[in-house]
Amino acid sequence: DRLSEFPRGLAGVYGQFFARQYPAVEGFRARISPVLETVVAAQEPLKLDLIARIFRWDDYDRADFVQQLGALFPLSDGRLQPFHRSVIDWLTDAGKAARYHIDRASGHDRLADYGWGEYAGGAGALSDYVAAYLPVHLIEAARWPEVGKLLVDLDYFEIAWALSKFRLKTCWTQVEERSSLRMVDAYRELVERPAQFGGRGKNVALLLSETSHWSEALKLIDYLTGHYRETGNRADLQDILGNQGRILVYLGRVPDAMRALKEQEQICRELGDSTGLQECLSYQVELMFSIGDYDGISEVVDKMESSSDQNSKKQMANVLHVRAMKLYQDGDLAGSRKLFHER
Repeated sequence: DRLSEFPRGLAGVYGQFFARQYPAVEGFRARISPVLETVVAAQEPLKLDLIARIFRWDDYDRADFVQQLGALFPLSDGRLQPFHRSVIDWLTDAGKAARYHIDRASGHDRLADYGWGEYAGGAGALSDYVAAYLPVHLIEAARWPEVGKLLVDLDYFEIAWALSKFRLKTCWTQVEERSSLRMVDAYRELVERPAQFGGRGKNVALLLSETSHWSEALKLIDYLTGHYRETGNRADLQDILGNQGRILVYLGRVPDAMRALKEQEQICRELGDSTGLQECLSYQVELMFSIGDYDGISEVVDKMESSSDQNSKKQMANVLHVRAMKLYQDGDLAGSRKLFHER
């Protein structure tokens, strides 16, 4: 007789739960909603310790909040997360959640505020979450002056690049789509006056290169190669030479590119850097294929095989791949097919 009172679907279940758990909506808005806004804006489940710092809770506040939140947001390994993604979808849908609806944008604002406060103490003092995601929240909050300052700070840049260069490049894509800030303008001082930065900026050059700003990247790299030679920094020199070679190929300066790659090869051998050497030789082969220099490929492949780590499946597979491609180019389809199967 009371079937009409049974909740319909997940929306009904969630609606009934929140109405029972938080009958006084004013209390929900004051105490629970701000925290949930922050949780749904977060890029990964937040540690309760971080939430406590954001909201300045003491131990009693923490315990009280966890008890109030109920089973829909359990703690797992010290992190607060929904038991199912559909909870977030329901809360952020004003048509479904109605008076319990929460605003994700407010969560981004709050995380941007907190993260910027941490950043005031220096990039090296950032907590793990803020180091990884502060630019994301600043972008979502459209705080462009802060975004610009953060991304050109080389101390922060190196931290963010080490954590995820893909995420950093994605941030710059969003910045350029949604604001007037431009990457080449942001790093112009570094590119034009690199000596003022004490030999820093190798990864900025890589970012510029990987986002097709080749002339700016090459200008910075030209300075850095000279700086690394003068200071005897052979490890960074071989790394930057590989990047230089790739850019020169894109610019159509193939002989210059091959000279850079040959120098990189020599330094890798001197340093005993087998991984760097294999990458360098592989790119030499790619370059030779692209310009039709098939006669020189066999010699480079022999170098790859003689210098490869026999215990490295990746390196040996790469050698077989290149040999197979050479056989295919020579018209030996059966031999090529056999080597591809051996991979």
